[in-house]
Amino acid sequence: MFYLLIFSGCHREREITKEDNGLPELSLSLEEDRVVAGNPVGYQAVLSWSDGRAERVFADFSSDLEGTLRTEGETLTPTIAGDQQVTATVLYGESTFSDTKLLHVHAADPTSLDLRLNAAQTQAGNPLTLSVSAQDRYGNPVLTDATTFSVSDPAVVVVSPGVTATIPGVYTLTATLNSISDSESFRVVSGDAVDVELTLSDTDLELYETAVAETRVWDAYDNLIDVQPELTVSGGQHEIVGDAITFEEEGWYTVTATVDGVDDTVGPFLIDSTG
Repeated sequence: MFYLLIFSGCHREREITKEDNGLPELSLSLEEDRVVAGNPVGYQAVLSWSDGRAERVFADFSSDLEGTLRTEGETLTPTIAGDQQVTATVLYGESTFSDTKLLHVHAADPTSLDLRLNAAQTQAGNPLTLSVSAQDRYGNPVLTDATTFSVSDPAVVVVSPGVTATIPGVYTLTATLNSISDSESFRVVSGDAVDVELTLSDTDLELYETAVAETRVWDAYDNLIDVQPELTVSGGQHEIVGDAITFEEEGWYTVTATVDGVDDTVGPFLIDSTG
């Protein structure tokens, strides 16, 4: 003889025997087929006999995504997002009965947000690539389409998936989704040289006198670049020490300043013994 605790509307205990109309079948129904992770779902598990008798019972639950599911009364609570095959299992005597239903589990509201940049520094006008990911309290990925961005300076332009600025400086980018936010700082430096200006302190010089070279270099966004151009002199004998050029021979001279293939020249000008 086998015994099973079964539940009717008044939840009374009843003795069931194997000989009493044979073994039952288990039928599972869920109150909802879609649920947010962490929210309980009501269920009905019913044992039915061939004579038309049916009794509601409590069941144990498992799923193909998260194994054993937490249950309380006639509710089950999934926590992993995805399409779960939820199986109810009931032990009747020495026999086990089961039934399976599909349950669509969606991620809960985000509890963490992660903003990332592909580098901590970039040149003016060169965008950094940004990425955003979010998770709920159970580690399920959350859609980030509704993420908004704010910047510490109007010089920064955000066009997802990139962020850029044309003025050198240190900036902060903040991503916000619902009430969750994350920030990253990045540095913008001057870009490559596109223009060089060379001036000499004097070109009306006598033999063995010295001129001091002054140079300025700009990038494509008119930012000054902190770089020392290479100075070269064509003409007679000379000596270059730092930015000072001493002319040691009479003749016509040309001075050139060069940075990354961009140059400017002064000259030709004459150096002689009488000035």
